[in-house]
Formats: sequence, structure tokens, C-alpha cells
Amino acid sequence: MWTTFNQEVYDFSQSELTPYLKLESEITINQMKVFQRAADAGCESDIESSLEYTTFGILVELLRLMGVDSSFSRGKGDSSVILEPDYIWKVLVENRKQAHFRLPVEVKPFWSFPRNVNLAVKYLSDLEDSKAKSGSTESVTVRGVNQMYGYSSFNYSRYAALTTQHELLCFKRSGIPSSVKISNPIPLAGVTYLDHHVSYMTCWLFLLWSARENGIYASPAGSPSTTILPDHKSLPLRPINAPIRGLYELRAINANQIHFTQTLTVAKGAVGTVVTGDLHNHPGLKFKLYDAYHDSRYVEISMKEVAMYKTLESLQGMVIPRFYGYFNYHGIILIAMEDCGSPLTVEEYSLYETRAGNCITALQKLGIYHQDLEARDGKYPNILKSQCGTKIRIVDFNPL
Repeated sequence: MWTTFNQEVYDFSQSELTPYLKLESEITINQMKVFQRAADAGCESDIESSLEYTTFGILVELLRLMGVDSSFSRGKGDSSVILEPDYIWKVLVENRKQAHFRLPVEVKPFWSFPRNVNLAVKYLSDLEDSKAKSGSTESVTVRGVNQMYGYSSFNYSRYAALTTQHELLCFKRSGIPSSVKISNPIPLAGVTYLDHHVSYMTCWLFLLWSARENGIYASPAGSPSTTILPDHKSLPLRPINAPIRGLYELRAINANQIHFTQTLTVAKGAVGTVVTGDLHNHPGLKFKLYDAYHDSRYVEISMKEVAMYKTLESLQGMVIPRFYGYFNYHGIILIAMEDCGSPLTVEEYSLYETRAGNCITALQKLGIYHQDLEARDGKYPNILKSQCGTKIRIVDFNPL
């Protein structure tokens, strides 16, 4: 539980916020107390539209008054963030030419997520219940907290936000190994602390300001949890050891052997995100990430791809990438494979047509007919050429 949250917000409002809000602006202190009075939205997309109008837009303007240029945008398709949170908050730097990711935001429908509860306590309670009932489905609380932990961990973000139409929950990673602190739910009417009204918007501003000032956190073993890590991209995530329980019991990786060497995605496909990382004594691998909390179908899709690599084991390292294993990190499924280079361009294809054809023929001899080998945007995304230019590999065997 983030027990000091209210005190930290109060201190922030007194030391940082009050001086800035004395500036002339179309947005006044009274508008920070305004909240959504409209009827309850019926689905997640309606809630997102409401938040964009009533919350995110005002936050961006208030932060601008405080000297912070920032923006909220969708996480889907954005190569600066690993996986696909509903929204990402970025800080603009270097004359507004670059935007640095600082905070993932997940939106939950109010009718599907517990309201006005101590989320940390309920999470632990639901987790114990799921362990006691072998094979039972995880509760929405367990799934939601794990999802936020995954998004912030993969992106080296110290803070994260989960919001419904009625409440905000703030997350902070800290400790060794990394753990999560969760605030009490902050209703739209705000909270009272030391006879002082702290508005809903003030809590949001505190979280975003903190993420801007102290938002990078890789939580490596042996490092103080309060240390800012300037070289965080080369440090391990230290995720839990949680091999996936699925239909195909293949090589389950110990997650503590993995760390990512890039926080930017290499590629984003229809269902997966690809990043670069190291596995134990195998540096420079590619990891394909499936966000099973974002879409439950990804469990079956990823396991079918894993099974395909097993079926094609005789072609690994020659026609398809060498497969190193997979694991489940709080609902994020990772497949580790050889780095086979970059997509073949349309201009290059004639030079490599024979080699690509040989690879396709080898797959077909084993009864595998790849359904997605067409060019898109001037490239063949699933036909890769090695850096030395001598090898061709076929990738992406998911069923979509």
C-alpha cells in the first residue's frame, strides 16, 4: 500500500502547485475540482473519450503552465513504448522535437473493476483465492494489477496509472526486488487530508510531475531503490520466475536470466511487439511479446507459434530463427529467438529471390504454408536478411 501518498500529494500541492496556479490562465483552480457529471459510459471506448475531454486535456494545459510540455496518446502502434497500454504520457524535450515516454495509463470500465476498495488488500486476497482454487480464472483485480506492473516494468517506468470513469489509482514501483505500491482510490470529488481538500486533478498532477522528475526505474538487484539509473537500458528487469502453464510444455525460460538492451520496440505486428535483449549467455536475441491481458486470444496464438517452432526444429538456424524458449511475465508472454536481421526490401528482393524461394520450399516440404509473405510499405516484414547479407530467414508463424 502506498501509505504516504496523501502526504506526498499535499506536500506537492503546497510546494510546487500553488505558485504556478497563480498564473493567469483560462484554467482556474476551480476547474480542477470539476469532474465528469455525465451519465455513466457504457463501454471502455466511451470512458476513454470522456477522459480525453474532461481530464487529459486539462492536465496537459496545467502542466504547460508549470513549464512542462507533454501529451497523452494511444499506446497502440507507438514504437516508443513496449506493449500497448491504453494511453501513454510523454514529456516533450529538446525544443519540443522529441517526446520521452514516462507513464503508462490503463482505462477500465467502472462496471468491471472494483470500486472504492483498497486495491492492494483485495489483490492479495484474490491472489490467495486463486491459489486455493486450482485452475480458477484470475480475478479482474489480479489481472489489472499484474497488467500495470508489466507495462511499467517493461518500459522502466517507476509510475503508472489505472483509471475508471469514477476513480484514479496510482502505482509506484520500488524496493529490491521490485514491488508495487498502490494508492487508495481517488474519487472524482477528490480526498480530504489534514483538513485540506486535495482535488482529483491535483493527484493526477502529482503523479505526472513525479514521473517527469523521477520516472525511470529498472530496479536491478543490489541497487538502492531510490537511485536514478542513468544507464537503465543496460540493466536487467529482474522479473519473477513464472513459466507459462499451457498446452505445449517446451523450453520454459527462467525469467531472471533475461534483460532487455533496448526500450524501443524493433517492430509492432498485428499481435506482437519485438524488442532486443539478452538471455543468460546468449546476447543480442529478439523477444516477441504477446500482451495476453490486452487480448486473451494471444495465449492461444503465442502457444501455437511456440509449437510451430518445435515442429520445425530441424529448420531452426537455417530457414527459420533458432528458438530459445518462452516465459510468462505477469500475463505478458515472451518468445526468445535468434536475431535474423532486418526485413528484405522490395528493391532487394530480386537479389535474394532464389534463397527466399528455397526457404519457402523447405517449409512446404514439412507441410507449412506461410500465409503472410507479401510486401507491405516497401518491405517484406516476414522475410529477414542477416546483417552480413548472406542469410535469409522466414519469421512470424502466428495464425493471424
